[in-house]
Amino acid sequence: SLSPLYYYNTRLLFDWFCLQFLFLNNKNIIKSQQTTTPQIEMNTSNNNINSGDSSWVLSSGALAFFMTFGLVLYYAGGSINKTSIMYTMVCTLSVIPVIALQWYLFGYSLTYSEEGGSFIGNLKYAFLQHITLDSEPHAIAPTIPAMTFCYFELTFAIITPALVLSGVVERMKVGYFMIFMFVWATLVYDVIAHWAWSPHGWFYVWGGDDTAGGMPIETASGFSALAVALALGPRKKPASGLANAPMFLIGGAILLYGWIGFNAASIYNTNNRSANAAYVTIFTGAVASATWMLCEYIQHKKFHIESIINGAVAGMVCITPAAGYIMPHYSLVFGVVCGFACWGMSKLRVRFVDDSLDTFAVHGVGGFLGLVLTGVFAEKEIIAYDTPINNGGAVDGFGMQILYQLAGASAAAGWSFVVTYVIVLVMKDIARLCKSDIVHQDQDNLDQLVCGEGEAHTDVNQVQQQGEGEMLVNTRVSLPNSEQSEPRNSVNLKRISLPAIEHPKTEPALSQLK
Repeated sequence: SLSPLYYYNTRLLFDWFCLQFLFLNNKNIIKSQQTTTPQIEMNTSNNNINSGDSSWVLSSGALAFFMTFGLVLYYAGGSINKTSIMYTMVCTLSVIPVIALQWYLFGYSLTYSEEGGSFIGNLKYAFLQHITLDSEPHAIAPTIPAMTFCYFELTFAIITPALVLSGVVERMKVGYFMIFMFVWATLVYDVIAHWAWSPHGWFYVWGGDDTAGGMPIETASGFSALAVALALGPRKKPASGLANAPMFLIGGAILLYGWIGFNAASIYNTNNRSANAAYVTIFTGAVASATWMLCEYIQHKKFHIESIINGAVAGMVCITPAAGYIMPHYSLVFGVVCGFACWGMSKLRVRFVDDSLDTFAVHGVGGFLGLVLTGVFAEKEIIAYDTPINNGGAVDGFGMQILYQLAGASAAAGWSFVVTYVIVLVMKDIARLCKSDIVHQDQDNLDQLVCGEGEAHTDVNQVQQQGEGEMLVNTRVSLPNSEQSEPRNSVNLKRISLPAIEHPKTEPALSQLK
């Protein structure tokens, strides 16, 4: 009767020994593999990195970079002479290589180094040293990699000097303009951006609100364009009307499209606050566009494409500092106030300064107003959504925020105007010592003079009436340097016979009298 129990117990004991042998043998195999196969150490220093935030900022950086090419078309189709379109494109595009180099050398470090002072940063990140794949995220963007942050802010640094072209176009030579941009980015943009966005900048420490560049981009570029226009003087032959309306429309559309990522991604998070920033950007632009159109219609009883696009741009400029701090119902106030103020300044500045593309009226005035209005309507409920700073503005009982915002806007306007004016004066003096001039003396056909290309045209000043039935016309067609056999400034006059023109008789014919 004990034999079955004995059998089963023996079988269980045998199975247990077999399992122990297999387990120990497998453990030794795994241990030997661990000693022979090198293990990859995962980087755990950036545990706070969020892939969604990083993807959003990366894609929005592409939108912000694309805005520069939109600005090329927007300016080339704007209020310039048709013989300066290629020149304007070259000037705007030259911003990209110049600022990309400056940002790599020391621009990023001067703006965002954590160890700098309240006025300007240091050279800790010069040549992008200490910015590697495993670098700690920047303090103001803790959920995205440091390299992503550097790339995104580069797109802001590129488009800002291009806005200053409004006071330069059809005047300054391209080479001098490139030098001007390099110096301006260092002494103006990097300084003001450090104030507004660096954790050590005085405006940031005060608790100033600037989502996407009301101080370093909009206000600085607008008042700098005013300073350059005053320092260089007016053009010899200002244009009236758009040079190319379709080009102006396409460029403006690209700007407005890219502005969504420009503002919304400056939150550095993919959350409801970022979505709210995108909505108020579009809505404020629409309200300002309608306001500008209404003002233009009241004055001229006509609708212009320039009014629609410029109004929308002005609205988005105004909401740039406030996009991360207000709800949509306050966008109505921003749009109406900014649309009317920028329209009025665009009409007023014509009498005093040749800011041909209205950078001062749209970006300078719009950015300044946006900063001040942010101090009035900023809501601590939105600010506290993803940041510990929750003072809010005057609507939340913190009236001091208006003074902070006014101080920041005034400092940006004053610094950019004075420094830019001094830069231009110094460049003019240096060029004079080198027996040169930073301004084109011949501004009639800059496309041919600068780019060696352009359409054939007849200059009214080169058409001379030679008597009844004939005139002298300059028929030389502009060609690139390699194909042009005649000197660039040569004139080829040909005598052209004109058909006789029968003038209407003012006296009745003899047959009619009879």
